[in-house]
Amino acid sequence: MKKLTLILAILTVLTVLALPAAAVEAGKNLGELPQTTEKITIDGKKDTIYDQGLKFDTTLMKDAAQTNPATSKVYVLWDGKKTFYVFAEITDKTMSEWVESTYKASPWTLDSLEVFFDFANDAKKRDQYRIDNAGKPTYYDSKTYYEDLNKYGFDAWGFQKTSNGYNVEFQISSYATAIKAGGRVGFDMLLNDMVDGTRKGSYFASSLESKGTVAKFDYITLGSKVVTVPVATTKAAATTAAKATTAAAAKTADVSVIVAAVAAAALAGVVVCRKKH
Repeated sequence: MKKLTLILAILTVLTVLALPAAAVEAGKNLGELPQTTEKITIDGKKDTIYDQGLKFDTTLMKDAAQTNPATSKVYVLWDGKKTFYVFAEITDKTMSEWVESTYKASPWTLDSLEVFFDFANDAKKRDQYRIDNAGKPTYYDSKTYYEDLNKYGFDAWGFQKTSNGYNVEFQISSYATAIKAGGRVGFDMLLNDMVDGTRKGSYFASSLESKGTVAKFDYITLGSKVVTVPVATTKAAATTAAKATTAAAAKTADVSVIVAAVAAAALAGVVVCRKKH
């Protein structure tokens, strides 16, 4: 009996160890991430294709203690291979002053957006990418900051100031882990909002308020659906099409008039000829 109990215990342990890390994680599925083959320019300006991406909105995650909390709308896509595109429109009425010494020593204390990935979705390692309100990028892996951003998948970044805040844009690649459609990637985000010298932030993607703890990340499912920019159906496009149709009809009408005139002239000629004859 003791041997049977021991065998069952060993089998239980082996079964637990055999479970994929994703199954152990408690996070939820944030949605299916669309693919795109559209060319995206990383400049802080929103490409039309982002409207077809997976969307996140921090409007409902306001800090009640803040009078004018920063909010953001975030759009995410991937290229079906290894690259992710993240674009964020950030509204911030109390932007902090950018100071180089602060950027080098504690960049998280500047207004900024941070994007976290667990490319393997195994709760072992996180990659943290940030762009602040001056367009300065940083990369952190939970141990130290690195200056060689491209080495860690931070391929490109963009920034643009707006009338009520700023836009940031990331191009990030899974640099050491192979990924494919149907797979899962751990994901989280943080909007840093400095108010009167105090940092206000919301980890708004994670359902478990991860605060950077990779084991508490939610995940996105890498989709196989390919999205493209929709054909324009604007009023202006419709007006242009209507004008083209009218012009074509006018040309057709002109030809009809000419044909009728020629036919009438020919008929008149026949009548004259008959009279002379």
